[in-house]
Amino acid sequence: MHLNPMHWQYLVVVGVLVVSVLTLLKRRRQTVHGFRLLPGPVPLPLVGNLFSIDAKKPWMTYAEWATRYGDIFTIRVLKQDIIVINSEKIARDLFEHRSNIYSDRPYLATRDPYGWSFNLAWAQYGDKWRSQRRIFHQTFRAEVALVFRPVQLRKAHQLVLDILSAPHDFSKHIQKFSAAVIMSIVYDYEVAPEHDHLVELSERGNALAMESLTPEVSSIIDAFPFGKCLPEWFPGAVLRRKADLSKHCAMQMIEEPFEYARKREAMGSSASAMALDFLRATKDVDDPSQLQLSKDTCATAFLVQKQQTTSTLKCFMLAMLQHPEVQERAQAEIDAVVGTDRLPNFDDRPNLPYVEAILLETLRMAIDHNEDAYPEPDVFKPERFFVGGKLRGDKSTESLAFGFGRRACPARYNADNSVWIAIVLILCALKIAKARGEQGEELDFEPTFNYGVTTSPDPFPCSITPRLNVDIHKLSTADSFE
Repeated sequence: MHLNPMHWQYLVVVGVLVVSVLTLLKRRRQTVHGFRLLPGPVPLPLVGNLFSIDAKKPWMTYAEWATRYGDIFTIRVLKQDIIVINSEKIARDLFEHRSNIYSDRPYLATRDPYGWSFNLAWAQYGDKWRSQRRIFHQTFRAEVALVFRPVQLRKAHQLVLDILSAPHDFSKHIQKFSAAVIMSIVYDYEVAPEHDHLVELSERGNALAMESLTPEVSSIIDAFPFGKCLPEWFPGAVLRRKADLSKHCAMQMIEEPFEYARKREAMGSSASAMALDFLRATKDVDDPSQLQLSKDTCATAFLVQKQQTTSTLKCFMLAMLQHPEVQERAQAEIDAVVGTDRLPNFDDRPNLPYVEAILLETLRMAIDHNEDAYPEPDVFKPERFFVGGKLRGDKSTESLAFGFGRRACPARYNADNSVWIAIVLILCALKIAKARGEQGEELDFEPTFNYGVTTSPDPFPCSITPRLNVDIHKLSTADSFE
């Protein structure tokens, strides 16, 4: 085809524009606000690396990129730059040793529209964050967390009984246990045996939040803010509908359990609970700002603790199913230390190092797959925490799962106790094995995981039966709680 001079001029102009845009994108990629960015995958114009990320398993994409670009690299999703860290050492160097620089939280475009501005975990550094943190510390510091052990023990016994009564619903029983413990501690609220309104409400709200408060989803909302302004009836207004539902759930989760606690206090309850202690200690309980601060902090405690406990225990159940040799070794340790005439309690913890290693490995599998620090990172190996036959000095409350520095979960001691007592009682009283078909054959399956702020396995088939050498009836006797 013959091109006249005008065509050539047009092509030259287009070529110059393309080169100019690519040059600007490259420079934008290399620097932001005068600071040079870390290496990372080359982004496409406008969309960045959005379409290169596995939407269902983004951690797999990040792990693959880490092998190419190192343990800290930058990606771009639409107009948002995201720094990905794949090293415990780097994370601790930044968030613990330099926490005065890295204690803030980035702007998340989904936080306010989805109703989660109340949550301490997502709050930006400031006066409100410090006030909420102070309230948390008063209730959940290490020495105070000991007070809640009887509640945790009692609820863990009920968890085992619930699993035995309906093994196929073990995932729901774990969710109920997690909610029952923390709602008792925060609101002096007893969860109903079935279909508790507040538990179901928290499940709906939490599911929406865990999905929306990720950097990837936030980047989409930030790039297309008009999506949250569309009327609900408008075709494709999914984000708006989800945001409205999430905000409604969040408001109910903040208000309803706190009002329950307020009525309990007005009726003269003598119980100790986070919300009740606040109402007793505050002179002017009608001060709107102080009241809202307490409501927000209590709701944060409930939701964060519930999610931490639930996801950890689900990961533990899957690990025991996939590694029967680990389960058997732990049960042998419990039998040797505890015997068969009673059930384990918190006093047994120092004498059960292999059970402790299982907890440490469960937390690691949820959060740290760095091969340099943990050889064979995808293999569940509690033995990795032993040196010379003795448990290393690792403490589960110092796990990456609980965060770093000033942002470390202030209620981690309480969450740690809840998870440990549930794990040791499940191991003591139950046997977890593969489900079997009609002919008695073991049924294999490929586990799937839900993705959000936290990751946990989806419900999976398994067989759960009582261990023959443990008297399950002791779980329902009053003596077992002493």
